[in-house]
Amino acid sequence: MGAKTNVVIGAMAAGGLLLGGGSVAYQVVMNQQAHEVEGESSTVDLSNVAGYAPQASDKTLELSHALTGGNTMIVWHTGKVLGGARHDYNGTWSQLTGAVVYDPAAGVLKALDVRVLLEGFIGYADEHPPAPSGLTNTVLGQGIPPTEPWWDYKTHPEATLVASEFVARADVPADAAYANAPEGWTHLVRGTFQLNGVSNEVEIPAVVEFIGEELVLSVGFTVSREAYNVEGGSVPGSVVDDLVNIRATIASSAKEDIVVATLSRYGEMLAAQEQQITRLEGQADQLRALLDRVDGIESRLASGATGSQMPAVDVAALPAKFTDTVTYPNKPSIPFEMVLVPGDAAAGIAPFYMSSHEVTWDMFYDWAYRTDIDPNTAAELENQDLRPSTLYGDSDQLKIGLGDRPAISMSWRTAQAFCKWLSEETGRRYRLPTEAEWRLALELGGGIPGDPASILSTATFGDNAGTQASDPNDPFADPFADPTDALKLSSPVGSHPANALGIYDLLGNAAEWVADAGSGRYVVGGHFMLPLDQFTADWKSVEDQDVWNETYPQKPNSRFWYRDHYYQGIRLVCDPVNLPEE
Repeated sequence: MGAKTNVVIGAMAAGGLLLGGGSVAYQVVMNQQAHEVEGESSTVDLSNVAGYAPQASDKTLELSHALTGGNTMIVWHTGKVLGGARHDYNGTWSQLTGAVVYDPAAGVLKALDVRVLLEGFIGYADEHPPAPSGLTNTVLGQGIPPTEPWWDYKTHPEATLVASEFVARADVPADAAYANAPEGWTHLVRGTFQLNGVSNEVEIPAVVEFIGEELVLSVGFTVSREAYNVEGGSVPGSVVDDLVNIRATIASSAKEDIVVATLSRYGEMLAAQEQQITRLEGQADQLRALLDRVDGIESRLASGATGSQMPAVDVAALPAKFTDTVTYPNKPSIPFEMVLVPGDAAAGIAPFYMSSHEVTWDMFYDWAYRTDIDPNTAAELENQDLRPSTLYGDSDQLKIGLGDRPAISMSWRTAQAFCKWLSEETGRRYRLPTEAEWRLALELGGGIPGDPASILSTATFGDNAGTQASDPNDPFADPFADPTDALKLSSPVGSHPANALGIYDLLGNAAEWVADAGSGRYVVGGHFMLPLDQFTADWKSVEDQDVWNETYPQKPNSRFWYRDHYYQGIRLVCDPVNLPEE
């Protein structure tokens, strides 16, 4: 056999897509301009895909690019060192064709043929999005001073992956090792990868998932430029990585076509139709929520679960808790504790870790106020909804204190962005809990005490919240409150006893965002402004931009913060993967 490539896995689920970098990378790529090309990828004979003639029981899925409403996304990543500084580059090829054939009833993959037009791509630089023109120059060899193209795309315009042999993992020798193989990979794809006029036989570990009639397929390569005679763009003083990571993701049910159309329309209408921004951003949030659900499917696929089957997790082997840290430049690390919640297999809830405390201002302030990054980067990230704008006025005008009190006032999108950032910083998948997970932690922790006195001994509600005199000049004062009323205060986290799991303030203090967004985003658990007689086991408050930001002094209203409904915060959840060593 020829040189073998290795796999780096991304994921795309039925009804949603995910680049290797998650929805963040998707957003950045969406903002880039495709390099204009004249040609098109060659077509695939759907009656004979990779030498296989589909049978009556097979489904043949024709492939097209997700950025134009299709079902397939391919992304690449590499880097170079120029003048002593490293630059990482990412992108997607914007023109592709192909087909995949599978038998959904038998759960068997039959054939795969993917063809990519190399000249057509969209790219961006991690450090300086959007991509500088030098990225186009580096890849296509159009720079000043002159650069050499990475590949001879005029003589060999296409790259192809063709495969018709898919071996179940159980039939692969147990001692076979594949660098970068995904945990829980299910199949070995054997075929041919052609690039720059060079063809090599490949063996690629992959995750293949059949969900009813739908197929989820995720594969990837780490391509050595040397193996395919790729020049790498010679620029004086630069050293380009030999390895280029390529990820390909396919879903047979492409229900996310609206993602591209909605986000594209949003970008075009932003300046001309400012009054519709809030509505469009709400739609974009719902789409991002779908992408986040894909993240959940990715975790399930990586753990080897299929269909409705729960991942096999030995709860007894998991630590009862672990400590992680948030670190900002020139400041001591801030530890926070995560507590094991054993899950409920009967209810379809896998084991997870939940933060023992709500996210505090100590953990949140520097991220929210962007003190750890330069203003230009902060502005770019804000445009991508990866960092919030600064809170109107100042957070200490809430008159409830910072430090070890729960961070509050943020919108659902801000809470999600913080979880994404924390995941990138720690290498673990932090996220908001689902409502089912939140309720399980409440139930296993002892539930809701049976009488008001017991509730108030373990939680901060409006009945026992601390108070101080209201400030008539406070821009965050409740506009509907009697001005003679004292301002209610949240409690420092952990002021009351923990529940049976070791989790504090699950009820009261800050209301807590949950990940569920199918019928609207909402918080659960009650809060320090809520009278106890208004709280029930089913209490939730559904996000409403018009009501929650009714008196916001600027138009359009903030999409990152709420002025009139400011008592919601963040409870973290972490999946039991890649845990830190204690």
